[in-house]
Amino acid sequence: MQTSGWAGTCWRLSGERGKVAQRDHDGAGCPQRRERLPLVVALHPRTRNNLERFGMLDRLFAPGFLILPPQGYLEMLGLMSGARLVLTDSGGIQEETTALGVPCVTIRENTERPITVEQGTNTLVGIRPEAIVAAARDILATGGKAGRVPE
Repeated sequence: MQTSGWAGTCWRLSGERGKVAQRDHDGAGCPQRRERLPLVVALHPRTRNNLERFGMLDRLFAPGFLILPPQGYLEMLGLMSGARLVLTDSGGIQEETTALGVPCVTIRENTERPITVEQGTNTLVGIRPEAIVAAARDILATGGKAGRVPE
């Protein structure tokens, strides 16, 4: 299994537009932040099992993470509609964030929904942690792509 490493990076990004907290490792595998946004993770059982299998699950049980059980469709829409940005590898989430006007960072090398990148709020960044963090910082600093709901 190839993993991007983002799940264990523990980035805390500023709650104010235009500000991103400085990276400052505490030595425990999770950087500390001066300003924080909660990182909400609706953890699918398959994802949880893989995180356990690769010894990464404990990284999510850290300050600043809100771990939720799997959510229904309407609950996920509610979570996404209130988000400053969404990190995903899901094609459906790419579409929903575009429809909601919420910036989305897609952690994949390609997408079967290119219209969400071309016209929507989706940014395809690949799996390199530094690219993921750079995209998230840019979105927090600029508000992200305006995008529009494709026809």
